[in-house]
Amino acid sequence: MKTINEKIKKISIKKTATILEALKIMDKEGVKLLLILDEIVFKGLITIGDIQRAIIKNIPLGTKIDDIKRKDIHVAYVK
Repeated sequence: MKTINEKIKKISIKKTATILEALKIMDKEGVKLLLILDEIVFKGLITIGDIQRAIIKNIPLGTKIDDIKRKDIHVAYVK
């Protein structure tokens, strides 16, 4: 049985990765959302919708995902 860390690692990506790299991971893992991590620190999300918007705008697939991710995501947490 896989641990949570192993599952998270499979659906995470670095902010320097390209749109094409994100698409390949999404396809391989069967997901429509990836966690953007800087080592173990959460930096954001990249969704299939973000990628679709980039493609519609003719943004090259070699563009870094950090350039197309939504900047206005709010994260809630419990203390």
